[in-house]
Amino acid sequence: MSDGFQVTMTDLRQAAGVFRAEAGSFAAWMPGGGPASVDGGSAELNDALSLVLGAVGGLHTQLAGVIGGHAGKLEAAYGTCRDAEDAIVKMSEAITTVPGPG
Repeated sequence: MSDGFQVTMTDLRQAAGVFRAEAGSFAAWMPGGGPASVDGGSAELNDALSLVLGAVGGLHTQLAGVIGGHAGKLEAAYGTCRDAEDAIVKMSEAITTVPGPG
């Protein structure tokens, strides 16, 4: 099913860091209010353009948040896998430990 692709714990941690960094870079790329408006020649056009550019800025901010959210999900997956791995190690040690006399 995986066609030879295997994710390792290091990959999860690294991917989370990349997503976190890229979310910050993406957010910093555009002001929260959107791109700067230009004079369209009339008040009506300027108002409409301002609304559209503000919406673009809002969507951009939202997308940066989604990218950051994926970083959190990757970090959670890493934590879950790490905890499962720790539990498996403890269980295998408990199974293979021979109790002493007494």
